[in-house]
Parts: sequence; structure tokens; C-alpha cells
Amino acid sequence: MVLVATFIKRPGPRWTGLLPWRVLLRLRAPGVVLRWLVAGRGASPVLLRQIREASRAVSSDVLAARIREHLIVNVVRELRRIAVPILYLQGVKDRLIRPQAWRTIRRAKPEVVLARIAAPHMVLQTAPKESWEKIVRFAGESA
Repeated sequence: MVLVATFIKRPGPRWTGLLPWRVLLRLRAPGVVLRWLVAGRGASPVLLRQIREASRAVSSDVLAARIREHLIVNVVRELRRIAVPILYLQGVKDRLIRPQAWRTIRRAKPEVVLARIAAPHMVLQTAPKESWEKIVRFAGESA
């Protein structure tokens, strides 16, 4: 199993639940915000366009509901029950998922293997070759 730039327990401060997400998500994020938050400085115009298209394909109500779910998630027990090898790909330049997320995963399941990649939140999209190499190496070592 491969986990990428994710978390198992609420990743942010409680005050983020007070933000008017439905309204905020209706606004079109400028390229600089997308680069800073999820895609990284070197993000191509193609990637930025794909992010915008994907976000427009989902209603702001649905996105706001997803954010509310993120604020209450706690799947620590579920992670502990997983019986297969797990790799966690962490973007070291990730501004959405803080390093605390990895520490929570490691405390819950110490045998999870960490692979750090010099990438922003969109690890697979911005560092596909390095991600693939880490996954293949992990799969070979876990077989």
C-alpha cells in the first residue's frame, strides 16, 4: 500500500473549521496561490490548468463537505489493522500536509516506511519519476 501526502487524523488547527469554505471555494485561486499551496514554484501551466479544471468539475458544496470531513477524520485504529507493507510518500515542500501527519502515522504504525521527495503537495504530479522509483524499490524490498 502506498500513502501519498496524506494523514490519518485531523491535520490542521481547529479554527480552520470556522472558515467560510463554501464561499472561499467558489473563488478562482490565482496561479500564485495554486503554486504556493499545492503545485510548487516550478509548476507548469499545464498542471495549473489541470488543477483548475479538476476543481471546477466538483461543486463548491462538495469540496466544502470534503474539507469538513478532513477536520474530523481519525482513522488511527484502521491504519493499525492494515496487514500489508505500507510506504508513505512525503513531499518535503508540502504546505498542506505538515510533517506532524507523518509523525502521527509513525506513532500509530511504526513499520510504515517513509520516502521523502523534494516536492510540493502534488507529489506524484510534480515528481513522477522519483515517486515511481521509490514505489518500485519499496515493492521489491517488500516482496
